[in-house]
Amino acid sequence: IFAAVTGNADAHGKNHSFLYARNTRRMAPLYDQVCTLAWPELSTTLSMKIGRAATLAEVSPEHFKQLCGIARLGWPMVRERIKTMCRRVLDATHEPRVQPNLNVPTVRGIVANRAQRMLSLLERAAD
Repeated sequence: IFAAVTGNADAHGKNHSFLYARNTRRMAPLYDQVCTLAWPELSTTLSMKIGRAATLAEVSPEHFKQLCGIARLGWPMVRERIKTMCRRVLDATHEPRVQPNLNVPTVRGIVANRAQRMLSLLERAAD
């Protein structure tokens, strides 16, 4: 969800892992997260499809709903997760962390626009 909302076409399973300690587990910190849309020379083809969507431009709530069917996840729960993620991403775009040689206004605008678009589509949807 986060990768799609933030415009990262290069997200794949090996970017996610768990940390285990004292009979507990938690998600490891996120790494290799980049807004690939900010660099025109990078591909917009998703490294892992979301439903039937193959590119970032195609991704919509309907594609997440398709993925829910494939993964046997409840759409209402996933829909709320997407809404929450979009809201958190929008909040975070107000104070980005700056790195050298990074066009922050461009990345911030791309990410904010994607999050707002997805949130608007979800809020207009009947289901």
